[in-house]
Amino acid sequence: MLTHLHIQHFAIIDNIEIDFSNGMSVLTGETGAGKSILLDALMLALGYRANTALQNTKKCEISAAFDIAQLPTVQAWLAEQDLTTDDTCVLRRVITPEGRSRPYINGSLVPLQQLKALGTQLLTIHGQHDNQGLLKRDQQRHMLDAFADNAPALKKVTIAYQAVSSLQKQYADLNTANTERESQLALLSFQVQDLEKLTLIENEYEALDQEHKRLANASTLITQCQQALTLAEDNTLSGAQQALMDIDIVDNQLKNIIDTFQAAEVQAQEATHDLRHYLDTLNIDDARLAEIDQRIGALYTAARKYRIQPKQLYEHYQTLHQRLQDLTHHDERLAEIEAELTQAKTVYLKQAVALRKTRQKAAKKLSQAVTQRLQTLNMAGGELNIQCSPLDDDTLTIHGIDHIEFLVKTNPGQALQPLNKIASGGELSRISLAICVLTAEQQSTPTLIFDEVDTGIGGQTAGIVGQLLQALGQHVQVLCVTHLPQVAAYATQHFKLSKQQSAKDTQTRLTLLDENMRVEEIGRMLGGLNVTDQTLAHAAEMLAETT
Repeated sequence: MLTHLHIQHFAIIDNIEIDFSNGMSVLTGETGAGKSILLDALMLALGYRANTALQNTKKCEISAAFDIAQLPTVQAWLAEQDLTTDDTCVLRRVITPEGRSRPYINGSLVPLQQLKALGTQLLTIHGQHDNQGLLKRDQQRHMLDAFADNAPALKKVTIAYQAVSSLQKQYADLNTANTERESQLALLSFQVQDLEKLTLIENEYEALDQEHKRLANASTLITQCQQALTLAEDNTLSGAQQALMDIDIVDNQLKNIIDTFQAAEVQAQEATHDLRHYLDTLNIDDARLAEIDQRIGALYTAARKYRIQPKQLYEHYQTLHQRLQDLTHHDERLAEIEAELTQAKTVYLKQAVALRKTRQKAAKKLSQAVTQRLQTLNMAGGELNIQCSPLDDDTLTIHGIDHIEFLVKTNPGQALQPLNKIASGGELSRISLAICVLTAEQQSTPTLIFDEVDTGIGGQTAGIVGQLLQALGQHVQVLCVTHLPQVAAYATQHFKLSKQQSAKDTQTRLTLLDENMRVEEIGRMLGGLNVTDQTLAHAAEMLAETT
């Protein structure tokens, strides 16, 4: 869970440090106090893109500490990445005034994508824009798959889809090539025959280049090696060893030195033997050097013709030869690809049907659960029905073969209709919140943030929302940004953000509220500018009822 957040020089935040507890924490404050800015800063620490409009004129630094003692998968991930791991994991982001970013995990500089990959395992944010996103079918499918924990099944479908797509492309390319088959055959035949004259050998250029260097410098190699051999044969190690052996009886500490000299003498003798053997292989062969020059010249000429490097000639020849074979045996190859494509589609459909079954099972379960939640959120008679039906025209997609659609009715007697055609703003908020809470219970991330997802909700319903979030906080850590006193009253930890202005600047301040301060803040949220004794009494009563 998130245990500590430190923000320095970000937008109107000069320096804020927050220690979080488990359960449900809320962030409240007047509009513009910095609640959204604080979440933006946290997102930066998790590896998301920086908003240049929020940059400060000073170096910005944001760090978030997480307790991962109960997260073995996160610990395993850190170990796989060779990153230091213990019970605490610290994500840190430094951004210069010029916009350069440096991300860190446990003090080690890492790529930004690596920081983001870890961040998604530690924290999930449900934002107020999720309400509108819920109207999109792609988002509806994503929510259903998240609830069903379909990631493994989706991966299998993706792999199978990619295999089908690759074969479809090969089939299309071969068919396209067939329309210009004669001209292609003539060109390829000429190019293959042209390269066959060279009798190309794999890795030949590299070997010739090395041999050319040795022959071209043979005289220098022989002279230097002979000089080295003369010096090596004039070995004084044995004399030094004998001199010490005559006196080692006086001091036995010399024995280790004598042994080292002896080992060095053996290695020197081996090196001398290898050097003498190397010299025997060296010779000045002008004829062979000329032959290599001629061969390398031919390879360079061919490489220039085909606009490639000499070392790429063999691979280029193999590619042209295979293309020629494919065109020569076009019908046979087309039949092969067609058979492979049929098999690939069979594999894909098997995986897609398995995915459909899990979706249908999850759709029924989620529909029933959301419908039950809606009754508690003052939508008596409200119902969600998630339909999972086949796509038209046997279409194959990377997401499977299913058409996912959320149908809803908000009042008794209504017919089920698509969500985007029937739900009002408040109803959509309640439906979205119910789905968010239910899908959150299926997620493995230990910290969930709800950013004003209660927009459009009020009155008694708002209190029920607070109860839902408080109950969720018994299983995972919940952080909630809210304007509703009925929701804030259910928090186990309450922070208030306020804006302080001076002639020179504007700064955001954060305060952890005690019980008396909570009464005042809940009173402000209830009464706005006109906070009376009666309002404060109501706030105190509200807090008492939630404990």
